Amino acid sequence: MKKWLFCLLALALIYGFIELISFIGLFTLKKRYHLSYEPADVISRRHTGIINELLRDTSSYIKVCHELGWTIREAGKTELYTANSAGMRGTKEYEILPPAGKFRIMLCGDGFTHCNDVRNEEAWPALLEKMNTDWEVLNLGVWGYALDQAYLRYLERGIQYKSHIVLIGFGSDNIFGLVNTYRPFMFRHTGLPLTKPRYRIVNGSLKLIPNPMRFLDDYKTLLNQPKEMLSMIGINDYYYEHRYESHMIDFSPTIKLVRTIAGRLREEYDYALLFEGEYTKNPEALDIMMKLIDTFHERVVENESIPIFCIFPLEHDIRHYRTHGTKRYSSLLTYFENKGYQYIDGMNAFDSLGENFNIGDLYSDFYTVIGNQLVAKYINESLFQIISETY
Repeated sequence: MKKWLFCLLALALIYGFIELISFIGLFTLKKRYHLSYEPADVISRRHTGIINELLRDTSSYIKVCHELGWTIREAGKTELYTANSAGMRGTKEYEILPPAGKFRIMLCGDGFTHCNDVRNEEAWPALLEKMNTDWEVLNLGVWGYALDQAYLRYLERGIQYKSHIVLIGFGSDNIFGLVNTYRPFMFRHTGLPLTKPRYRIVNGSLKLIPNPMRFLDDYKTLLNQPKEMLSMIGINDYYYEHRYESHMIDFSPTIKLVRTIAGRLREEYDYALLFEGEYTKNPEALDIMMKLIDTFHERVVENESIPIFCIFPLEHDIRHYRTHGTKRYSSLLTYFENKGYQYIDGMNAFDSLGENFNIGDLYSDFYTVIGNQLVAKYINESLFQIISETY
């Protein structure tokens, strides 16, 4: 009996020591690396605060949208951004039909089209309109959008504005948002803890999975029942499938530490796909993107506009191209060429026009003021060539 008691005591001491070391490890990860135990079915304190602020504030720049997940509020305003009465970035108002003598270009896309982190007058769409007094440039870009949301926003709001050209712009990592339904599943520290619609391919065709959180009251339910709601939202999310959920054994610091480190390793893998990997590493996302590109192109043509796709490279893309001369999105450029689609490769703005600039001068999360100037100049040159060949 004494031997058994001694063994049990020894095991208890060993277990206690391991738990203590794990507790210290968790504290160190949080303090030094800002890495915490965050299961996919738990809302972080920061995101809880953002959602509560969204529920209270009826005048913010971004608002919850039934179909799109989120969109720009009509006449919304922040320190950097201002929207017109139609929810387009900019202060200028536009009629449904372009005035006589005006050439109209509509922009659809993500944060690179919206032009995050620069003022209205510094954004490349505003610069493009300023370069050509006979052009109207309508900016329907919204930060955080994937191509599916950009397409749905075009159908909802853009299609009524008769445009000569519809420029569909997106960052090189945009493809991975096509398999995401709740932005924090993909970007754990995002400032947009909101849901979105997505497409799946069923019997060779696109099938829309509607936005799972359509009303502000849905977010109240999310805050009150996070585990149930996030599990429901995660059914159609690629990233939720690969993240850990809360468990009854999570009382153990050792379990938390192991799951936190394993989860971080998985995130590193997903981030490598997002920012560095080839498109072929996620075949589902690639298939959906190709189908969406075809559908978007077809719909714009049906509306008697010319569709032009524009890819915006990330910092890693620019750095990699300058070093190795290759592009991770080359398969997409090949697809455009094979289909005969008009496209603009934004890399050329930083290669031919910006080769004398350091990357830090051009890019900081999004394009800097100088980066926007180079993009405006290159897109202006490209559009002039396309217009001269078409009209």
